[in-house]
Parts: sequence; C-alpha cells; structure tokens
Amino acid sequence: QFVIFYNGVEPLEDNKDYIELHLSDAFICAESNHLTTNAAPRQPVVTTDMPVSDIDVPDSAAQNTSSPISTRPCLECTARVYNINYGHNQELMARCRTLEEYSILIGRISSKVRNGIPLEPAADAAVQECIRNGILKDFLIKHRSEVVGMLLEEFDMDEYIKMERRDSYEDGHEDGLAEGKRLEQLHVVHNLFQKSIPAENCADLLNENTDFVNKIYSLCHAHPDWSDEDIYNALKEK
Repeated sequence: QFVIFYNGVEPLEDNKDYIELHLSDAFICAESNHLTTNAAPRQPVVTTDMPVSDIDVPDSAAQNTSSPISTRPCLECTARVYNINYGHNQELMARCRTLEEYSILIGRISSKVRNGIPLEPAADAAVQECIRNGILKDFLIKHRSEVVGMLLEEFDMDEYIKMERRDSYEDGHEDGLAEGKRLEQLHVVHNLFQKSIPAENCADLLNENTDFVNKIYSLCHAHPDWSDEDIYNALKEK
C-alpha cells in the first residue's frame, strides 16, 4: 500500500480520518474520470521484416469509426492519506505505538505555538516533556537536535503568523490592514528576540528583510520594557 501521513493545521475533507488520492485525478479528462477523444483511430505502427500483406490486422482495428473512445486510465496509483493529528485514527494509533507517540509530540508542539510560543522554544519544550514522560524517549534522546532542526525547516511561517493574528491590531481598512500585517511581523520578531533567537534565524523564518529585523532587535536591546506599539511607533519615526 502507498500511504501518506498528514498532520497539517487544516482538517481533511469533511473532517475525515483519511481520504484517498488518485493519480488519474490529475489527468485531463473530457467529462468524467475516463479519457475520451473523437480523433480517428491511428494506423498500427509495427517494426518487422514481414511483408505488409502478411500482417493480420484485427477487423476492429481496421474499422474507422467516429464514435468516442472511452477507456480507463492506463496508469493509476491510489494513495490513502491518514490524518495523524492527535485524536484521529485511534484504531491505527493503537496498532502502532511509535506513530501514536509521534502524534503526541506534534500535538504538544502545535498547542504551544497556538498559545504564542515561538516554534523553536515550543519544539524544544515539547521534546523535553516527551522525554520526561517516556514518549519517543530513546529516539529523542539520541536524535533531539535533528528532530528540532527538521521541524524548523518544515515549519510554515504563514500558518504561524495566522496563529499570532489574535495579538495583532488590524482595523479592516486598507491602511489599517497594512499596518496590522506589519504589527504581526513585529510581534513575532519581538517574541523571537525575547527567546534569544538570533536575528539572522529570525529573518530566515519570517522570510523578512534582515535590516527590518535588526532594527527591531536594536530597539529591543535598548528598550527592553517597550511594547510592540512603542517599537512600531519608533520605527515609523525613523
């Protein structure tokens, strides 16, 4: 079987525990999952030393018809996508303890990120908790840095910013939306600064201009008691 394990933020279709994907869904079809064409049949192409007159061509192949040709896809692959977020596919989890423990780890990281903790400290704290509770303990002790590094590389900052949106200050107008988006970014940078994340790593995670991040870090160093609004106002004055 070909299976895919999914632990994204959005639920699967109809909030199902699994869905099936078919390679043929990507094929160009006329009106259904079958390929159709009105083109005239192509003459058979053969490579042989026999005289053409000696070759037997079936009557069905020799007939020229204008009716559509309908056939099943000649190539198919079906993959079952399982939602492995914690709480889904419990029967599958019960049969595979390692997969269940991985689900618990990802669930704890996601919960911390939703509560406003930046990804790297959230992942590090979740790994420590799992080790203390015997969840993937041996693997995490041996490969802790690789696990955290993998999570940082695969993390979707757009989703993270959406989670941080509750702390932003959008007002619904065009100018307000632009200001709100900048405040979102500033809020995330401020959080990462407080967690001692280097400015270069912060800029990479946000896909943001390094100068913008360095300006915020400089103000955070100079004024550790400033709020996001204080920093934003200071940036506007420069």
